[in-house]
Amino acid sequence: MKDSLQIFIDCITRKYFCFEGRASRSEYLIFGFYSLILIAGAFLLDVLIGDFIKTNFPTRSVFPYLTLGIAFFLMIPGMAVRARRWHDLGKSSWSFYSFFNLFDFLLCCKGTHGKNQYGPDPDESFSEKRSQKNKEELTEALDWLENQEENEKT
Repeated sequence: MKDSLQIFIDCITRKYFCFEGRASRSEYLIFGFYSLILIAGAFLLDVLIGDFIKTNFPTRSVFPYLTLGIAFFLMIPGMAVRARRWHDLGKSSWSFYSFFNLFDFLLCCKGTHGKNQYGPDPDESFSEKRSQKNKEELTEALDWLENQEENEKT
């Protein structure tokens, strides 16, 4: 299984402008969790830097540059993962734009099972990949076991 950090990195790199397809609940929640941590960390740094500036340079004003920078950076992938999540629910991403943040709780509901007009089920494709990997691992284990039995016979 992909670890959660890798899912977040995929959202901010490979899927930065990807508004097509579907996103699973876990992808949506993981993106939100790591975004919250990044913004909270940036805010904390801004507060610490602001205290330093106020103490050493009382005439300077303090502005949360880092927090705003990270928030703006995460805005587009956040909109993209939210649109893909709406697609998983079988809704147009225009529904997302019309309701914006009012119905985010709907995004935590289970998506439509199987393929819909926006693409294959992200959870199903993951389970198919996992079952394929399990089959490969089982085949390797059986091959190794057969080799061990042949070596014992000789």
